[in-house]
Amino acid sequence: MYKPLLTSNLSLVSIKALIRIYISVACCFLVSYSIIAQHENISFEHFTNENGLSAPVTSIIQDHYGFLWLATTDGLNRFDGRNFIVYHNIPGDTTSLANNIINAMCVDSAGHIWAATNGGLCYYTFSDDAFHNITFNDTLEKIDRHRVHAITNAMDNGIWFATKSILHKWNKNKIGETVSLPSTEGLVIRYLYADQNHQVWIGTNEGLYAYNELTKKLIHKIIGSPFSFEKKLTVTIHPILQFDKDKIPPVSVFWNLNMYDEKEFFIENEFRRYSIGSTTDGLKKGGDGSVTIYIQKDNPGPDKQSNWLPAPAGNFNLTMRLYGAQTPILDGSYRLPGVKRVP
Repeated sequence: MYKPLLTSNLSLVSIKALIRIYISVACCFLVSYSIIAQHENISFEHFTNENGLSAPVTSIIQDHYGFLWLATTDGLNRFDGRNFIVYHNIPGDTTSLANNIINAMCVDSAGHIWAATNGGLCYYTFSDDAFHNITFNDTLEKIDRHRVHAITNAMDNGIWFATKSILHKWNKNKIGETVSLPSTEGLVIRYLYADQNHQVWIGTNEGLYAYNELTKKLIHKIIGSPFSFEKKLTVTIHPILQFDKDKIPPVSVFWNLNMYDEKEFFIENEFRRYSIGSTTDGLKKGGDGSVTIYIQKDNPGPDKQSNWLPAPAGNFNLTMRLYGAQTPILDGSYRLPGVKRVP
């Protein structure tokens, strides 16, 4: 059985409090969640390698037990509010992490923790405290054959994952199908998202692909701005934040999402928009009542511009402010949706 490294004791920090502060983002930046309410004070604690964290964090997820899992460039960290447990790859140990560089994570319906790494795909199970490596046909890729770049849950409880230019589906303990993206050798799949209509959205460095699992059709769309088209630049798909109808912040006054740089200053942009929220003029809702916010550097186009929060090309901070917070926020039962790197 694989034995992880247990590192230093910390002052007790509740998982619920941490989740209120941190939203999982598959990029190296912090998303802070600030509540303006009558009786709640929020404090921050800074965790580093001195506290047991193995390396800078690139993404965060929460499992069914409430543990936080933190992807880093040097192992997978599990945090229970007091201790960090660090999982590493151990040469020769088939029950250890596939590789120490983790590119993406997800939690499946059975509670397994999936990790897309530079050395392949694996999942962790609590029952045997071990990692299970997934074997797939890595000869399909010409280069970078073992690296798994992205992963997401499928609607039928399977798992979609992506190597450099190929989409794979794992279901019922086997590879169900593979879909090759018809593009140049320079194409790299960056992000995956599977919606409720059995369509997989594939963000790449050469635009957006959408694969319909039912019709088996693959659609490619170049995403860009007038500048990128004029300069013949490729655009990588950036994050969006989607509020389902039942996830729109329950407030009596208003809510907004603010964009800051790493020093907590507003980020200048041509659109002169520094925050977006319920009072934003023209904010659009979907047919089901949901709200989708596009967080990216380039203007997403006239039909989505009303829901666009301009972002820089590099790191940034997001702060959610809730005015007139209602009971679900104050008692902790309301959870903000995570920022997803999807088209």
